[in-house]
Amino acid sequence: MGKVDPWQGGEHRALTASVDESVHSVPEVMAAISAQFAQAGHPLKSFDKLPATYRQRRHEADAAARQPAPQPPEGAAGGPQPSASSAFAVRAGLAGLGMVPGAGAFAGAAEPDRIAQAADRARAGLSARLRGHDDVDLVISPLDALTGRPELGRTALG
Repeated sequence: MGKVDPWQGGEHRALTASVDESVHSVPEVMAAISAQFAQAGHPLKSFDKLPATYRQRRHEADAAARQPAPQPPEGAAGGPQPSASSAFAVRAGLAGLGMVPGAGAFAGAAEPDRIAQAADRARAGLSARLRGHDDVDLVISPLDALTGRPELGRTALG
């Protein structure tokens, strides 16, 4: 999978790690590097909890996505109105997509209100399944949530 090597550049020393193509995502790469550091005697204890949390929250989000969408009651005209933010984001996205050569016809055929309603349902499903804003960020953008950790900068030789 990889290896950890000490690196010395002048007065600075650091650990370096490597991974091979057997890891496929940023969370997997970071977990592999953390495991290598632990084997070399430099564990990242608080960081090690994050990839496990990511996998658990990702599983919960995937389970929520597989739930059937609630259907509007019979006789309801199109279901509930989408939120203003979703409606705006969808309309802006479709306008941008309409400027892409070859995609304009597809953007024009899309129903913005239905797309916005689906986005609202997805947001509500994630919010109901996940414990808080940090969990949603971890699932939607694991790179941002996993990098920039203070502990990663403190891990050094010496």
